[in-house]
Amino acid sequence: ERKALQDKNAQLARAHSEELQALNQAHKRQLEGIKQQHSKAQMALNDRRDAEQKVVYELEQQVIELTEQNNALAEEKAAQSAKHTAEIEARDEQIAALNKRVEAAEGA
Repeated sequence: ERKALQDKNAQLARAHSEELQALNQAHKRQLEGIKQQHSKAQMALNDRRDAEQKVVYELEQQVIELTEQNNALAEEKAAQSAKHTAEIEARDEQIAALNKRVEAAEGA
């Protein structure tokens, strides 16, 4: 009877060990699947972040380009304004000289 109990105990121990091994293997497979999903998600996240950084870089480049264009236009406008001011001042001087000649002619 003792031998039968020892055999039964050994049989239960083997069954328990096999069950634990099977459970351990199932958990390993499940963990591997989770790791693969995590890796894929991380790669997708990295790809998205790279794409977003590319868009940000392109937008920054556009801002720089537009700022440079705006500055060039502002300089051009200032130069035109200075030119027009000089032309107006020159005409004012011509008008003043003509007015003096008219006044001199009227006084004569």
